[in-house]
Amino acid sequence: MIWLLMFFDMVTLISLTMVQFDVVNPAIILYYCSAYLGVKLLIFPDIMSLIDFVVGIYILLVAIFGFSSFFYYIILAWFAYKFVITLLA
Repeated sequence: MIWLLMFFDMVTLISLTMVQFDVVNPAIILYYCSAYLGVKLLIFPDIMSLIDFVVGIYILLVAIFGFSSFFYYIILAWFAYKFVITLLA
């Protein structure tokens, strides 16, 4: 189960990165990623899922309004932290 969640987190990060650097604008994928992070909060009501939910709200704003900000780099650090913790566990 943890590997499946890690895969979806990776898809979320890759999609957000593609939008951040104007490679492509996969808005429909961003909607799914935002929904995934919201559902994850409902399934796992803890602080890490709450932070993921905030990331999901940011992704939704990016998908709707098409902007990017420095918050992307905070999200990048957050996902890097989660990947390292998951791989070490």
